[in-house]
Amino acid sequence: MRIRTGTFLLGVSLISASFLGLAQSTGSPATAAFAAFDKHFFIELTNPLKTPLINHPLVLVLDEIRKKVPDFNALNCAVVRNDPDQVVPHQADDLDGDQKPDELAFVVSLPPGPTVLNCYYSSSGTRTMSFPVKTHARLAWEAQNANIGWESNCASYRLYFGQIEGFGKLYEYLILPVLTANYTYHNMTEWGMDILHVGEASGLGGISLWEGDKRIPAMNIGGRGDVKIERRVLATGPVRGLARVDLSNIRSARAEYGVTLILSAFADNFFSRQDIKVLTKASREVVYSPGIEKLTGDTCAWDKAKGFLADWGPGVEGSGEIGLGLMFSPQEYAGFAETSLDRHVKLKIPAGKTRTHWILTGWSKGFTAPAPPAAANWAKRVEELGLKLRSPIKIQVKTTH
Repeated sequence: MRIRTGTFLLGVSLISASFLGLAQSTGSPATAAFAAFDKHFFIELTNPLKTPLINHPLVLVLDEIRKKVPDFNALNCAVVRNDPDQVVPHQADDLDGDQKPDELAFVVSLPPGPTVLNCYYSSSGTRTMSFPVKTHARLAWEAQNANIGWESNCASYRLYFGQIEGFGKLYEYLILPVLTANYTYHNMTEWGMDILHVGEASGLGGISLWEGDKRIPAMNIGGRGDVKIERRVLATGPVRGLARVDLSNIRSARAEYGVTLILSAFADNFFSRQDIKVLTKASREVVYSPGIEKLTGDTCAWDKAKGFLADWGPGVEGSGEIGLGLMFSPQEYAGFAETSLDRHVKLKIPAGKTRTHWILTGWSKGFTAPAPPAAANWAKRVEELGLKLRSPIKIQVKTTH
């Protein structure tokens, strides 16, 4: 089964009191609280690692579920973990704008080996279930109308002009709802601050395309350029903040390209998942790179075989030290290049096919700063997270168990 894996100002809403109370009073969700749903199947998740995956994001493609359960309705369902009975927060997301959900996203901790989830549903209708709101996404909050942001309670990211950066947080908090055109986050605030000055660099994952050694930025650096950038919020939460960015009119002497980015942040996780698709008529395979900005006096570690790049060094004035991280599939590695401002891990993908890499930001003043020696422990964190995110979770949809 094809899957997509990943890891309060808005106010924390809880699972419906009547729904939860019924489950607690009877102790049997199958016969009581979930009796309102008339159908049921199982999702078996197998963690192949010898260690648990904590707060592990999973995204199930609904077309794949419907191969086994043709009438599954993601708008009227509940995902339940047994032992003890626990409703798993989830959301159904429409990616193509046809008003029909395409994916079911949730975050769950998985011990080594199999974990079985119960999925209760009704094939028609919709049902509102409220969960803790731990993610958000929104469009422009600055006067120049170039931003799109996506965040979890743990980390926040934004794209502007195709360049990408992360914010530093002092504690778990959704910051995007409070940002306005005159909000000053370049200095320390009650929640943290903007910790990376991107300037003319790619920042934390701004995309470039490559024709041999020739770099073609898929961004309007500093607001200058002819790349057309369209931004759209796909979902605000409660489990996944989801944004879409379409970059077009990316031209070289040989070809024209278009890039689609699906950018996501998951509840209780620090990374951002970046799903990328490159369109061109010029070739069947393309090479791209998420540029990682060089920090002044930084310590950089990277390993093509282990699929990561980690950079640690000074952030903007007043921020202290920060970390930038990139995680990718080693099988896609196609080379490495440096400019005066960026490091570029080149990745090869089939034209028109979607592939995934991940970015991560860290902060010495943040609530999960790496222990000393910070640079070495930051690199270890990025490496280990990449391994977990690439773990081949086995997914089985079963009508009996």
